[in-house]
Amino acid sequence: MHRKCSENQYVGLFNFCRLEHFYHKYDEIYIYGAGVIGRNLRLFFEYRNMPICGYIVSQKDKSLQEDVIQFDELEFKENVGIIIAIKRKEIALEIFESIISKYKDKQILLPDLFTD
Repeated sequence: MHRKCSENQYVGLFNFCRLEHFYHKYDEIYIYGAGVIGRNLRLFFEYRNMPICGYIVSQKDKSLQEDVIQFDELEFKENVGIIIAIKRKEIALEIFESIISKYKDKQILLPDLFTD
């Protein structure tokens, strides 16, 4: 059961409608960032029965879970969407720049705070 999207609802740093719309555009969704924001996003998607493929990090630590991959190991495909779950704007924008060197910018969702 899906709730109706509301322009005023937010999931952490993201507008609920933008998250849902972005999710349905791609066959595979990854969350860039395995911290608190990324884990909370995953819980949101799981609650809504919307599975994600895993997390992307810049440097993989052996203590991280199995579904965490290093950015350099990600296979770039047209049907993959990436949600950047990083709160610090300068770091999120740096990650965005490195991703668009391989992906189209439409395949990346930045937090709403950075799109104004």
